[in-house]
Amino acid sequence: MKTRLMIAAAFACGLFANIASADIPYVDVTGQVTVSGIPTAGVTVEAIACDGAILPADWPTPAPNTTSTAAATGANYLLVFVTSFGNGATPGPTGSVTFASPANGAWYTAIDIQLRFSFPGYQPVILTCDQVRAAYVATLGDPNPGVPVINVDINVPTFVPELVPGDTAGKGFWANKNGQALIKSLNGGLTSVQLANWLAGNFPYIYGINAGPNNLTGKSNLSMAQLAARLASSKPLKTDAHMLATALSVYVTDSDLAGNAAVKYGFNVSPTGTAAKTYNLGTNGLAAAVGLLDNTPYPVLELLQQANLQKQQGTFNSQAFGTLFEGVNKAGD
Repeated sequence: MKTRLMIAAAFACGLFANIASADIPYVDVTGQVTVSGIPTAGVTVEAIACDGAILPADWPTPAPNTTSTAAATGANYLLVFVTSFGNGATPGPTGSVTFASPANGAWYTAIDIQLRFSFPGYQPVILTCDQVRAAYVATLGDPNPGVPVINVDINVPTFVPELVPGDTAGKGFWANKNGQALIKSLNGGLTSVQLANWLAGNFPYIYGINAGPNNLTGKSNLSMAQLAARLASSKPLKTDAHMLATALSVYVTDSDLAGNAAVKYGFNVSPTGTAAKTYNLGTNGLAAAVGLLDNTPYPVLELLQQANLQKQQGTFNSQAFGTLFEGVNKAGD
């Protein structure tokens, strides 16, 4: 993917107003986004909180987002969020991008985010946490610091791979004899902990060190099979069962993780597996309930990452995520 990334500094009107302590967390990014070199209206620009980002209590759901205009010169998007908490009396945490505004002396701290630029028919451009942080840092010596200009060109057309039969299996499969046999056979057999450690490492607030009693670190395949069976038969809502079924499907369809063990059970196995397949949340309000955007195809792995993020933030909507992952599992079954 070719991405033009040019960083400079700009000043966005109203950012440095003194809001009612501590530093003032914020997001303020501007620039020009083009599609194949042409300034284009309708590009969605989203702020995605980085793992471990310190978020204010009024961080919105969905996360801050905007759309571009077709302006041919200057900036054609502006993404702004300023918390209503904090009066700027003290610097932000050690290691954060924090500075005193020359306009009013208040301390502002850039929230650690990724930026996702999306346009229908093209692969999204995602700037990493490190790239966005570097853009903020580069402005700190400017007369009006803290507002990077990030210009991006989206230029790789894509066929969005949607879920098809063989990509997923529902909670019932993982509780029956075939699903249980598959789990127990992975990565060498009953005592392997590779599956559990992958889940714990990738989704630490659902299955890992930050998941309390649900921490799966070091659990064997036998324990994982027992967990899948227990979740499938408990709790009327069954959100945990649907979510684990999706995560297991992601794992067993990835040949780099599980080899070809799942082929004989009817799964589609490839180097990217179900993780890269997409699911569209539609326009019925489900997307907003899980902090995402309507009518947007999201990779299955990103949906699991969103569940992990919502767990981290304490905004996890169990019913909505249960509906989401049940839909994912049906779409690929």
